[in-house]
Amino acid sequence: MKILLMLAFLAPAISCCAQPEDEKRSRDQWEPLVYIDSLKLSYGQFQSLYFSPDKISNIDLVNNYYDSGSHVHGKIVIRTKNPKELKLLTLEDIERRYALSNAEPTLVMVDNDIVKDVSTVRVDSSYILRVEVLHADDLDYMKDSGQEVRVVKICTKALTYSNKEARFYIKEDVAGSE
Repeated sequence: MKILLMLAFLAPAISCCAQPEDEKRSRDQWEPLVYIDSLKLSYGQFQSLYFSPDKISNIDLVNNYYDSGSHVHGKIVIRTKNPKELKLLTLEDIERRYALSNAEPTLVMVDNDIVKDVSTVRVDSSYILRVEVLHADDLDYMKDSGQEVRVVKICTKALTYSNKEARFYIKEDVAGSE
């Protein structure tokens, strides 16, 4: 009896807190709009953007920004110190610049991370340290596999920012532990 009485009181509360069907929005309607200087990027492109943090002069965040479709977004505006120096290259641009053929299947890595969506990656041309290309024949364990695969590894200057030897950690001293 107590359970039925409790359910009778909770049912209206649950229905009052539910979100109306017309207010549900897809994920892309809630993603922030991202601008670097005057270049508009999707949030996916922003997450796959590689450039030096030293080039940033200012970051502005705007809450509850209404776009042209009257959807509420956040807005991120990144201003660089010299907008003319920022030259964002796609992976196709990098392949052309470094004379890489795209005849064989390719696995792309940027700073030891495998790229899942090659269409969103943008790398500043001055941020690239080197581009390494490995073919399946170059790897001992792949020589006899008959696979025509290459690995394109883009090494950026981010590796200089993440020098593990330069890191230090502060360990919290817990009272009474010895």
